[in-house]
Amino acid sequence: MKRIRRVSIIVLTVAFMLMNAVPALAAESTAYTQVDASSIPYKVSPNTYLITQSAVLTWKKYNTILGFNDMGTAKNAEAITEVYENRVGDTVEGSLNYSWSFEGSVLQPILESKKGPINLGITLSQADNTLSVAYATTRVFDGSITIKLNVAAYFKDGEKLNLTYVSGVDASQIHGTDNSVTGVAPAAEEGLLVQEGCVTYTITCGGNYSLVKAAQEAIVDTTTKVTDSDEAATVTDSDDAAIIPDSDDTTLISDATDVTDTTDKDTVQVDADTVTKAPTTGSEQHIVLYVVVMLLTGAGLLVFRRKNSLQ
Repeated sequence: MKRIRRVSIIVLTVAFMLMNAVPALAAESTAYTQVDASSIPYKVSPNTYLITQSAVLTWKKYNTILGFNDMGTAKNAEAITEVYENRVGDTVEGSLNYSWSFEGSVLQPILESKKGPINLGITLSQADNTLSVAYATTRVFDGSITIKLNVAAYFKDGEKLNLTYVSGVDASQIHGTDNSVTGVAPAAEEGLLVQEGCVTYTITCGGNYSLVKAAQEAIVDTTTKVTDSDEAATVTDSDDAAIIPDSDDTTLISDATDVTDTTDKDTVQVDADTVTKAPTTGSEQHIVLYVVVMLLTGAGLLVFRRKNSLQ
């Protein structure tokens, strides 16, 4: 009896785990053409959905991201963040084409008077040095939405881009009674950095935008040049350079003077522009050290031979 009970518990546990896994597995294989309250994210924290190029987000689902009821008339929950990704092949394994990130806390709800879908498609086209970015939505948002766009086919990592709104916002996708359009000209964003093939920025409306490479900053030469004068001379020693000031404590070597060290025959050639500095010589300390080492070595050899002869 105990064995049967244990087996039953194990079977129920496995069944419960499979029931929880099935929705997640189904979501991973589904690229939504419409995201609504019944849609299941393929991952959480934040909720992330896989979408097709022609996908739409319903206005009622949009309101729930903000923590409102689906009509946008009453706040009934905490605002959350949701991400909608379009990937190559419409699979989670495909590389990212673009994503929309809706942070509910910075947005305002869509009321029934401005109801209508939010089209999530983005199309890219290039002409000359300009990348045109066309959003399928023509709606104005009361707040900012973050876009991550794959531009690896057009720009290199490390390049900086400028984003500018061009045109396209209208009331054609508003199905309510209020078709007024305000706040159409968002501020341009400059210096957007391309990282891992993508660029990230915010928009407050759909329509058409342009992305162009930012002008390169001028390189300022900060190198200090020292001229030949009565007060300074440039001394070149191998790869290092030093400035010898003209002062009361400095011995100046006049132009056209050859200074010859008779010990090692290394010559210091002096001309009007530079001084080629040879190794410092004239000191006998190294000779004394050499003699001491030789004497100690000889004494060591004598002691070694004497010990061997005694053995």
